[in-house]
Amino acid sequence: MKTELSFMKELLKKADKKDNERKVFGAKQHQYRWAPPVSEEKLQEWEQHFGIILPKEYRSFLKEIAGGGAGPYYGIYPIEETFRYDKELLCEQCLLKPNMTKKEWKEISENLEYDYGGILPIGTQGCTYETGLILTGEYRGRIVYFDYDCEGLPFFVEENDFLQWYVRWLEEVINGYNIFWFGCNVGGNEETLIEKYQRAETEKRKLDILNSFFKFQHIKAKTEHFIWKIQQNSSKTIKEVAADILLHFGSKKGEKMLELFWNEKQYAAAVRVISNRQKYDFEKWYEKIFSVTDILQGEDLVKAAHILSKCSKMTVGDMLKLLDNPNSTEQEKCRVVYYTTKMPQKEKYIEQYIRLFLKESDYFRLIVIQTLSDVENEKLFQVYDDFIKKQKAAEKGKKREPTIGYIFFNLERIYKKAGRKF
Repeated sequence: MKTELSFMKELLKKADKKDNERKVFGAKQHQYRWAPPVSEEKLQEWEQHFGIILPKEYRSFLKEIAGGGAGPYYGIYPIEETFRYDKELLCEQCLLKPNMTKKEWKEISENLEYDYGGILPIGTQGCTYETGLILTGEYRGRIVYFDYDCEGLPFFVEENDFLQWYVRWLEEVINGYNIFWFGCNVGGNEETLIEKYQRAETEKRKLDILNSFFKFQHIKAKTEHFIWKIQQNSSKTIKEVAADILLHFGSKKGEKMLELFWNEKQYAAAVRVISNRQKYDFEKWYEKIFSVTDILQGEDLVKAAHILSKCSKMTVGDMLKLLDNPNSTEQEKCRVVYYTTKMPQKEKYIEQYIRLFLKESDYFRLIVIQTLSDVENEKLFQVYDDFIKKQKAAEKGKKREPTIGYIFFNLERIYKKAGRKF
């Protein structure tokens, strides 16, 4: 244990040097600095106070290395801060387990409210997301990510204990990996991931491993060859992720896979892969994608709209025609409208925007207002004026709905910019 902890001190120095510009998420807060180790007396005081023994790996870290500070996300909480936690809650049996189904989580979360029994929060990931250390039950000592608002299933990291998880973080910083969501993928370098994939027994495990290749800055030729080879006799889902990886790293094999998708009429798969690109020659796919917009449905149609909005040949009028799809939800339609925000000649289609504003919901109206925030049109302002007048009359001192509040906030800024009285 002492050898491993001593090794961690050297790793921290290397991580500090590697990320000297503090680009890793949370590094600007913790600065790769540790708080002084915690004395045995203080640890015993904590354990006596709560009536529970800390998992040995976490306890050793606190005693031999640091009482908090540098760590994944915004770092590790000082042990002193945890004295405020509820005693009974920490000693409860932890109900969480890896790979819970949505049904299992729903049954548990309905009774959780804002607290998780048997879990010691040891660090924040921002907002209501926390890093927790399980203190009780079968998974004692494991690290779990959870949300105090119970949004989404809690996530168990791959490592079996605190030290393994912590060392992996240091190594990934040193290796320059993309670790914004550290711990949410599979650990290891390219060779290790390939070995794990070859041993994987389920498609879910294979997909988890494949998605972990995105953490690298680039991949080796043999990795590119491996991904190309394994997709040839795999499921459609694995093929899609493989194409996404190859295209992400600029491989010509990725382009070849896109063409294969299209030739096999797997249009939605091609659209999903292309839509994931930040920088790409979207223009070369314009004709093909536009030709299948009447076939695509739901989220796939939205992704197609996102791609087309980046193409010079696409007009606002053509984008708004995509709203005619009867199977699209309001949220999907709103996203299509919002994609026209940066497209040219919006004022040419002002009548269509006005019709949408008048017939759709308040949320839809909000999206239209935000999309047209840079357009000053007299007809549009007349519509806004009428809406404001009717809305104020309808409220008559009643508490304003949140969406209406956002609408008024946006309109006030637009009126001020145009020099008009709100």
